[in-house]
Amino acid sequence: SLPALPDPAVVDEVRGSRSDLEEALGAVVDTFAYPYGELDERSVEAARESGYRGACTTYPRHARFGDDPLLIPRVEIWGTDTLRRFLRKLIVGGQ
Repeated sequence: SLPALPDPAVVDEVRGSRSDLEEALGAVVDTFAYPYGELDERSVEAARESGYRGACTTYPRHARFGDDPLLIPRVEIWGTDTLRRFLRKLIVGGQ
């Protein structure tokens, strides 16, 4: 959980995860998902400073034009969702 870490550790964790993934994959990693969906201003700033172009939150809504690309919401789809619930999530968003 990034908000639980002291300031220098937040930056180290965000940058370090990018470096580790890029080394393992041999490819540029430019998106991030906040661990456990937990974030604060320091987490977002660390993602920005680390050069990420986008980052996912667990805010349950559709993305809107003008949203900060480092605060992308997402609608979680479960295998147990009924077709009706799935369609509702696509149309309305939320949980």
